[in-house]
Amino acid sequence: MLTFNLKKQWYDKIASGEKRIEYREANPYWTKRIEKVWTLKDRFFSLTQPKNCLHIPCVFRLGYTRKYLNAVIDEIHIVDGKETDLCVDKPVYAMHFELEEE
Repeated sequence: MLTFNLKKQWYDKIASGEKRIEYREANPYWTKRIEKVWTLKDRFFSLTQPKNCLHIPCVFRLGYTRKYLNAVIDEIHIVDGKETDLCVDKPVYAMHFELEEE
């Protein structure tokens, strides 16, 4: 399971349904975490050829509080960070998710 600690601004956007993609820099820290939970039919993970995944569970936490949202990641791609809400000149993971019903 992946856990994302978020600022209130981003947590509220996810809770309202406005935000459906979570972006994280494609660095060794996030690559290692994604590799640990990646579940594919052929068990293959590559930075250069990401594929659709089979429902990776994740949790979006409001900072370090007890408030959280459960979701499932169903797609991960690498995109240009300048075109995301991170606004960085680096490749980033674009993790498409759906919130689970409470």
